[in-house]
Amino acid sequence: MGDRRVLRAIAAEQEQGMLVPFMLLVAAVAFRMRPRDVDERRAGLTLIILLCWLTAGYIVFRESILKFWWDRSFLDWTINPLVRSTGVDRWLLPFAILGRYTALLFFSAASFA
Repeated sequence: MGDRRVLRAIAAEQEQGMLVPFMLLVAAVAFRMRPRDVDERRAGLTLIILLCWLTAGYIVFRESILKFWWDRSFLDWTINPLVRSTGVDRWLLPFAILGRYTALLFFSAASFA
């Protein structure tokens, strides 16, 4: 996965503040970044702990200002089809939406033009 796709995934996310720590952890694992000595290991663990606490603090702060949930009456069903879904459709529609957005991520509309 190239750098451009990673940056596109970060930019496409609405809540970039919650996605960045996860992306940093994925990048560290993907590039197999291993600390060379004890000080680097301690610094890495401190960074991970700080990122976890800052992300948790951000989520609590964000929840106090603007809730993560919305009332269904505020949503337009043409934009969000989950509003009118019922029964089994309510469980299967998220997979259909995920498939569409995954296709857009890898095969963007610009590549078809």
